[in-house]
Amino acid sequence: MIELLLELTALLALWLCLTTWQRDRTAPGRRLFIALSGAVFLWSAGSLAAQTGGLDPRAAGHVSLPGMLAMPGLWLALALVVRGSHAAKRAPWGLAVILAPGALGYALHLLGPERIPALLAGEAGDGIAADLRWLHAGYAWSLGLLGALHFGSSARSLRHRSDRVRRFALALLCAAVVAGSAAHVLVGLPGPDVTPVLLGALLVALRSELFSGDLLLAVPLSQLDLLSQLPTPVILTDLAGRVTAINPAALACLAVAKADALDRNLEALLEQAAFAPPFERFSLVARGREAGGILLPARPKSEDAR
Repeated sequence: MIELLLELTALLALWLCLTTWQRDRTAPGRRLFIALSGAVFLWSAGSLAAQTGGLDPRAAGHVSLPGMLAMPGLWLALALVVRGSHAAKRAPWGLAVILAPGALGYALHLLGPERIPALLAGEAGDGIAADLRWLHAGYAWSLGLLGALHFGSSARSLRHRSDRVRRFALALLCAAVVAGSAAHVLVGLPGPDVTPVLLGALLVALRSELFSGDLLLAVPLSQLDLLSQLPTPVILTDLAGRVTAINPAALACLAVAKADALDRNLEALLEQAAFAPPFERFSLVARGREAGGILLPARPKSEDAR
């Protein structure tokens, strides 16, 4: 049964990479989500190879460990981007710092257990290597819980109660996955580790919450391509009022650069624009709930309306 679940999780992670790559190209955190899906794929594929005997444990670790070690850092980075943290914007090198311990752990794995003792102080190396593994496990669980905390904090910026409830539920689900992983390692729960399967389910919930578009549509008409060809100025915002997409007509109308407009607060952008025309805001609804807003130039009042 676990082999089937791991296989489905690996296929699901690849599908999420494809569909997210094709949609919401200007959405904050899109690349991080694609990397997160890739990490789940590697973890699932390596675990599947170990369960089925397709690879020996060490070779399977070569496949699964990159995803396993990168997952917590990517998750925290995505949570910071979704929350709109200033640290995520001002310190783009921060992701490399967060992932550095995982990269070190993978380098030690590649060295092999026979070389670690000599590298880390002779016969005491085995104990030091074990301590490093436990230290990194605690580090990874801490990053996962911090990511859940930031996702929960991001709910405060959502205007509707139902959206805030869904975001809080997502944060609680993340914390539950971390707790399950810790319980499997610390308590020694029977059976194989199902953490990659739980992460696959978490990815589906996360993609549905953060990105628009049907999960089953892999190659739709690109939103960005459509907007870029419209002669009418169009601005799209998320529920927090941040600009997620803006077409060239709107950029020319506001006399701003695209880099200065994306991910900016809409009101601040319009105030900064030297010659901002009047816009009308309409709600965007996806799957029965509000997903953001769309701004179009205000229509002039006709004589009949007067």
